[in-house]
Amino acid sequence: MTQTRTAKQFLSENARNVELLVFRVTMWAVVIACFVALLLKAIIGKPSSVPVHYFLVGIMLAATLEILLPRISSRIGEVSFGGVKVVLAQSEKALDDLLSAFEGPEESPDFEGEGLTDSQKYNYERLSLKLYRIFDQVKDPQTLDFESRNNYRKMIDYVGRAAFLKDHQTKYLRIVMHFQSFRDLTWDEEFLLGHAYLTAADKLPTENARRGYWETSGAYFESASKKNSSAAKIPYHWGLAALSLGNFEKGIELMTRCRAMSQSLVDLADWNIACALKKQNKKAESLNKLRAIPASKLWLDQKDDEWLRDSSDPDFERQFSELCQLKITEYSATLT
Repeated sequence: MTQTRTAKQFLSENARNVELLVFRVTMWAVVIACFVALLLKAIIGKPSSVPVHYFLVGIMLAATLEILLPRISSRIGEVSFGGVKVVLAQSEKALDDLLSAFEGPEESPDFEGEGLTDSQKYNYERLSLKLYRIFDQVKDPQTLDFESRNNYRKMIDYVGRAAFLKDHQTKYLRIVMHFQSFRDLTWDEEFLLGHAYLTAADKLPTENARRGYWETSGAYFESASKKNSSAAKIPYHWGLAALSLGNFEKGIELMTRCRAMSQSLVDLADWNIACALKKQNKKAESLNKLRAIPASKLWLDQKDDEWLRDSSDPDFERQFSELCQLKITEYSATLT
């Protein structure tokens, strides 16, 4: 997602470089001032009260600090980032174990998996602690070497997804938000950001706060779709964000696009289209769309969908309840 970088953001991201530049300029200003003072003392004899060797000492001290201090600072930084590099490299095995928790079909709307195994829970907690320490140390990922930067991205990705599987939605968002410090986001990273804002919105106490998250979520999904137009999960979740904002036409358009891209998402997309039609007061169309959805576990999972339950419309409520009962009965018969 394209964002305008303010001067405050620039200074925040480059604070160390700015401080070093100011220090060097100051030291050179001291050196130049001392040389000018020596020149004036030689030509006009002023300032007469300051011995020549004071100026020479000032020049030597300022020049020495200008040369040595940045190098010492750089060495300290290398030691610090070297520690991060070791931590990232040593986390490879734990990350690979965590990856298996959410490997699944690419078109899956969310991350596959029945939860984390005991070893994955252990690695999730351990990697979370490591990641928090790295967040404190690494403000700009560009300061890391290529391999460490990729490992850092992988750790944010995997630990973030694991937080989602653990239903730690706010933690999920706080972790993947660190992708924003990278300057070259991939479509998958932008999808994760959008997905995290979308799922974390339900944890917010006010409608205005939730709308802000849904809007941010939609912007990330839109940006991800420009980089990858073939991943069905992008328009699916973008559609959910649009529907949450009350933009029903946009939501229907995105769900229609999604169902054309992935057969496995057709039923879910049609269900959401039916919800949008109901919100638009197109109740007959909504029921017809629902009737076309085959009997499956989806009916068990969604039978209490608040978007379709409507106590203010007894006729629609009755027809929807009867349809749910029919589809669930048909589904149950396939299990015997």
